[in-house]
Order: sequence, then structure tokens, then C-alpha cells
Amino acid sequence: MNDNENNFPPDNVHPTPISNEGAETPARPSVRPMFERVHPAGNTGRNPLPPSLRQNRFATGSIDRPRNPQNAAHGTRRSSPRNRKIATRNKRLAAIYIFALVVVIAGCLTLFILHLPDVMDRTAQSDTVPPPATEPTIVIPPDIRNLTAQIVRISPSTSTIEVVNIATGTNHEFIHTESTQMTNIHGNTLEFEQLAIGQLVEISFEARTNQLMSAHQSRNAWERRNQTNLRIDTENETITAGNAVFTFTPNLTMVLYRGQHFAISNLQPNDAVTLFGYDDHVWLIQLDTGHGFLQLLNTERVINGHIILGFESHPLIGLEHIQIQEGTQIVEVRGQNIENFVRTVDIRHGETFTINLNETILRTGFLNVEVTPEDAFVFVNGERITGPVELEFGEHLVRIESTGYLPQEQLININAETIDISVELESAIRTGILRVTTVPANAQIFINNQFVGFSELFHELPLGHYSVVARLAGHEESPIGVVEVVPEGIEMTIILTPLYAPAWPPTVPLPPSDTETPQSTLPPFMQPPPG
Repeated sequence: MNDNENNFPPDNVHPTPISNEGAETPARPSVRPMFERVHPAGNTGRNPLPPSLRQNRFATGSIDRPRNPQNAAHGTRRSSPRNRKIATRNKRLAAIYIFALVVVIAGCLTLFILHLPDVMDRTAQSDTVPPPATEPTIVIPPDIRNLTAQIVRISPSTSTIEVVNIATGTNHEFIHTESTQMTNIHGNTLEFEQLAIGQLVEISFEARTNQLMSAHQSRNAWERRNQTNLRIDTENETITAGNAVFTFTPNLTMVLYRGQHFAISNLQPNDAVTLFGYDDHVWLIQLDTGHGFLQLLNTERVINGHIILGFESHPLIGLEHIQIQEGTQIVEVRGQNIENFVRTVDIRHGETFTINLNETILRTGFLNVEVTPEDAFVFVNGERITGPVELEFGEHLVRIESTGYLPQEQLININAETIDISVELESAIRTGILRVTTVPANAQIFINNQFVGFSELFHELPLGHYSVVARLAGHEESPIGVVEVVPEGIEMTIILTPLYAPAWPPTVPLPPSDTETPQSTLPPFMQPPPG
């Protein structure tokens, strides 16, 4: 079957168009393409399908038959809805592509306009300054070395740091550059200004140029904060903090107070410090809280005085300088004779703060003196008083004088609101007269078992107490009497008791007148007095 049998013109034959007037127009000559593809079965045309297949396509309805004879004459096909959708989508994609292309071109133009002045400046510089002569360079690999060191000096003006190698004790100076990497113990970036003297760092440097490549705070370093009561043994070069013992090097271990060097010998037990070390060695002692001194004037003014600092109390006796921790401190002074004295002081490290205890307020009490005799003079601290007197707490000298009496002095301690004392003066006369009378008289008088004479007796004796006894023949010895000799004198009378009572005068027969009177047979002590 061929194309003529299906009433379709062959692909290489164009039908003659029909004009509107029904007249035929001459047919276009058939032009064979230069490189016309030869199809099998002798078919040569743009349609590669054989006539049998083309007939099947129309028969199955895969291609709509042309209903318009004019369209059929021209060989055109009717577009389907699917083709129209594809065409619409292609148009949209083309529009988006064109819009994106316009945006990219506009951006490139904007960047070119913005950078055009820089390009022109560089061009001008390249025209005026000749390029440097290139010389062959020899690339030397860097000599990078590492060490663990302590920072001992920082120079911001020259961007250099000086460190001491903790392994060898040697000093090194390195140059800090913008490429130097520095981090703290947590890995955060450090600036050059954040470095501090005494820090322990892990350092990498270029040995030939001493350029500091990196500096990282050592993770192997340790610190112990708020350490007090350090025991420093300079002979054995050890530091004891609590139960831990560390070593130190006098010439290398640094002691800093607010960034300034500080002598280790000036550390006191109550100073609070932070220890920085590596292994069991202390490399830095940072004084956090130092000490000052408190000077006390006129401590003798306070009786039984104490000074209270925090929870510690110190007696004032012989105390002039007190070591005290720096900072704001409350100082309290207490004493028997003063009101409580409280001051708030600001102690600075190494400085002395002075407190004058003459500023204290003394307590007072009243002294009342009663004397015998009543007309005596009373003096307190050298001044005469005539009644109760107000005195400051403490000891005061009281003197009492009177004519004919011995003066008397005593220290009176005023420690209460009212003090009462009573004083009796002693007479200035130191001897007295003892008068002894006996009945009968002429008795022997013994004073303190010593014979002193016969009664009636006047005897001068020192003031005091004495025993007196009277003895007389034919009489009983008088009982022992005790008498006190006073300046005014004293008189005593002793009545003696006879052993028996004879008739007196005795009756004796009288001899004749012409004979001698016989001699009396009475004992001698019974003889009557002559005449």
C-alpha cells in the first residue's frame, strides 16, 4: 500500500493551495534536500514511517485526522491540551530565566561600579611605583620549640614577654605578634593585655627569631586560694599550708602584692595568700590580704584594759603595736575605769594606724571619808576635801592629818559609784604614866614580873598593855591585873587581903617598973613601926 491509497500526499510532495476564488495556483516545485535521508522501502521524505505504519497511526486514532481540508492540504496537525500546557510552562521558565539573568547582570554592574575607584588607584600606583626586583628566596623550615615557663616581665611597648623556664631556671624573651595564639586554661582566647606576671604557661616559639608562636595557660598548674598561717622554712626551702608541704626556690619563687614584688620574709601568719604551683613546687605566692599595724597611745590610762579585734582579745599591759589584717576593722577597748571605746579603722598594708586612748571617757564614783577626831584634815591626791568628792575610777591617795595625832595615808580604789571609808588617827604621844596605889601602902609593885618600886607608885611606860602584881608581908599576893597604858595616863588601886587579923596593939603583961621590959616575941614583919 502506498500514500495514494490513503489519500495522503507523499511527504516530499506539497499540495497545491486553493485560493479564495477557487482558482488553482501553480504548485511549488519539489525540492529534494541535499542530504535527504533514504528510508527503507524506497520512502524518501521527512516522515520516516512507511505508508502502512502511517495508515495504522490514523487508524488507531493516535493522531487526529485533519477535519479542515485547508489544514489537511497544508499538512498541519491540531494541538492537544497537553501540548498547550507544556508550551505554557516553557514560557514561564523562559521568563524566570530571563529575570534571573537580568538580576545577575545588574549585580555585576553594581560591584564593578563600587570597586572601580580601588581598581583605578591600584592601577595608578602600579604605574608610578615600579615593582620590586624579585630575588630567589630560600625557604628555611621554622625551628619550633616548646617549654613550660613562668611569666616574669611583660612589656606592652615592645610587645615582648620574659619568662623563666621552670625546668632549667633560665630566662627567655619572646616577641609577641599578631599571629601569636594565646588561650586561657578553658581554651578561650586571651589578648596580650590579659597576660599577668607569675602565670604558668605552655609556650611554643621559633628558636631563631624568638617569635612567640603560642602561649597557653598550663592545665597542669594548680592554685590554692585563701591560705593563712603559712609556715615558711627558708633553711629547708619548704612552705607548709595546712597538712600540705611544698618546695620553693628563694631566687625564683615570686611573691606579689597587687602586681608589685614583695619580700617573702615580710609575710605574716594572718596574711591571706594564693599559692600557684606546678607539681609540688610553689612558683608564685600572691598576697591577697596583707597586714598593717595599730599603735595605741596612753594605754596606762585604762585600768585592767583589753583590746578586742574580731574574736580575739589582748591585754593592754605593755601593748603598743598590734599587727592587724588590712581592710576595715572594728577596734574595741574595754577597761575597769572607762566606758567602752569603739572605733572603725581602715588598715592598709604596711601602714600604721594610731589610736589615742586619751579620747576614752573615764567612769567616776563618789568617795565619802569619816575620820576620828572629827576636826582632822582630809586630803585626796594632795587636795583638801570637806565632804564627798567625785573621782575617776582607779586608785587615789587619801591623807588624814590632825594636831597631836599621827598622820595616816592609804590608797583608795574607786571602782563603784559610791565608796565609804572610816579612819581613826593614832595619838602622837607614845608613853603614859601608870599610877599604882595599894591598901595598905608600901607594897612591892611588880610590872610584867619585874619589880619597879613600892606603892604609891608613879611609873612612865610606853603605850600598851601590862600586867601588875602587888605583894606585902602578911597579906595575900594580889591577883594579876592587866592594864592599858594610854597617853592620858592611867591609875589603879590594889587592896591587899591579910593572911590573919591580930589584935592591935597586942596585949602583953607589963613588967614591974623596976625591971626591964621583956623583948617582943612578934616576928619582924609584925613589928609595929617605931615611935
